[in-house]
Amino acid sequence: MTTTVHKFVVEAADAPQIVHMHETATVVRVEPHPSSAGHLVFWAIVDTEAEPKARTFVITGTGHPVRPGLIYVGTAVGPVFVWHMWEAVA
Repeated sequence: MTTTVHKFVVEAADAPQIVHMHETATVVRVEPHPSSAGHLVFWAIVDTEAEPKARTFVITGTGHPVRPGLIYVGTAVGPVFVWHMWEAVA
């Protein structure tokens, strides 16, 4: 097994988003994108020998409803908004 940290970008939008990443990847940090308003950046520890898999993430703002079937991943605190990242589980 070879592990490394990879960076991913998603929209700060309350809609399911597909991210192709290694199926065993673990998200370790979520932050507002430093140069692209309306986006979040997150880092994950990945096993580069594992197969990539389509994983579904949902971003919600503070005070917004959280749909059933979502697992908390992390929070990004921006200068104006706070966003929460969730992963949909099958």
